[in-house]
Amino acid sequence: MRRALLPVALLLLAGAAPALAQTVRGRLSGAGGEAVPGARVVLVSVDGRTVAATTTDAGGGFSLAAREAGLYRLRAERVGYAATWSAPFSLEAGQAVQHPLVANPQRVQLEGIRVEARARCEVRPAEGARTALVWEEARKALELASAATRAGLYRFDATRFERALDPYSLTVTREEVTTRADYAGTPYAAASVERLAEHGFVEKGRDRMVFYAPDADVLLSDAFLDTHCFRLAEHPDRASGLIGLTFEPVPGRRVPDVEGVVWVDRATAELRSLDYRYTDLELREGDNLAAGRVEFLRLPSGSWIVSRWAIRMPVVESGSLAPGWRSLSDARRLTAI
Repeated sequence: MRRALLPVALLLLAGAAPALAQTVRGRLSGAGGEAVPGARVVLVSVDGRTVAATTTDAGGGFSLAAREAGLYRLRAERVGYAATWSAPFSLEAGQAVQHPLVANPQRVQLEGIRVEARARCEVRPAEGARTALVWEEARKALELASAATRAGLYRFDATRFERALDPYSLTVTREEVTTRADYAGTPYAAASVERLAEHGFVEKGRDRMVFYAPDADVLLSDAFLDTHCFRLAEHPDRASGLIGLTFEPVPGRRVPDVEGVVWVDRATAELRSLDYRYTDLELREGDNLAAGRVEFLRLPSGSWIVSRWAIRMPVVESGSLAPGWRSLSDARRLTAI
């Protein structure tokens, strides 16, 4: 019996053996040989597909794996600088290669971009002549922030303020402050991209409304980029040094959604914040008060995090229909923010 089982066991072990992986390792350095930490390095196939991506460590090091042998290139991205591309190289089956990169020193220039007052709102900002440059810098920071969150690179001490505001004077009527020490994870919970694309950013029940905030993964998703259009905007305070990339739902979208603006520093091309508001809530009042803000911070390591966020949600109660009111939405009464 043992002799009969042994070949079967060997066959099962052989079948479980992983396929040989192809890896490329290297170090991203500046022109003087200094390490470039916190940059995003992407392994790209010859047909333009992103095969793998990682963030350089404190010493500028990176390691990427490809499932298949083939011809590849490396692209290194850092906020405020032009991308660095390697020459094409081949990865043979099971091969591990060393491929150092020297970062492109060319700075991205946003200070000379003019904002046209009546610019057309363009779907897919990377494809628009006026929006592509600003979107590229915002995209880099969003992808680095998303990668840091997924990898659990940092632990945080957080303070949470939960306030109730009078809906008309906006004075604080109640406040609770809680602190949480040494935790890792997302700063706030966003619904799945697929769910938001189908149902929108607000879910309405008989006795409650749930508001979802857009996070980095949502803003970067194909579903969001296909259902929103973008245009450049000036900051209300010209002295702020910021340039904005506004977004709004495409015409004909009939679910509760979000519109807003991503603010980028003209001088450094760094992502500063995201301001947004909810649309199509179909409330009698309080629509303009449903909004949120996300602030981003670049760490000395080159990584990006969400440093502060806020969300305002109207609290409504349903009542009986009054004369002249035509629908249940007319009977909803705003009680708090």
